[in-house]
Amino acid sequence: TPFAVMFARTRNAMENYTNEGAKDIDYKMLLERNKAMVEAVYPGLYEKTKERAEARVAKINKSRLTAKKPIPPGTIVMIKVENRSSKLSERWEGHYTVLGHDSVGYTLEKDGVVLERKVPRHKIRVIQYDLTKTMLKGKRSDQLVEDILDHRGPQNKREYLAQLADGNTEWADEEDFPSNTLIRWYWTSRCQEEAKKDSDWRPTEQ
Repeated sequence: TPFAVMFARTRNAMENYTNEGAKDIDYKMLLERNKAMVEAVYPGLYEKTKERAEARVAKINKSRLTAKKPIPPGTIVMIKVENRSSKLSERWEGHYTVLGHDSVGYTLEKDGVVLERKVPRHKIRVIQYDLTKTMLKGKRSDQLVEDILDHRGPQNKREYLAQLADGNTEWADEEDFPSNTLIRWYWTSRCQEEAKKDSDWRPTEQ
């Protein structure tokens, strides 16, 4: 039983022990119980705990972004914004220049000022493209996004139809965009179009 596993003895029966006196401990039996715990129970618990821990680590590592090679010094990058004021706030900020890295993280500088903290690799996104455009983290590979053509889905699961630089289009989650600039432009344009339609509308004569 769980009680026996925890305390190396059987649980007392549901009886009235008010008038029962204290009993001497059988040290030989106590040693035998402890020996059984050490030889049988503890190794089993260790193996079970180890298996669950390894499975959890494997699951977490599967979802982590790992770098195949270090980011070389001089690379222009953006870093993830930890505390966003709203969903429309930028997810990434920059641009920073990589100065070097060690086991703790990357040393970055911006406009000649070195960032005080070191940034881990999974919070860095490399940007080697025209800064007036957006790099989409698509299913195939990183692609330049020229424009957003349409959207679909509810607000909490919204996708955008991205016009890629290679001429193709691809539906992408909002999370796939490192910057919200294009998304803002898209919604601003739509609002302006809707406002123009409303201003041009005239009731038909009866």
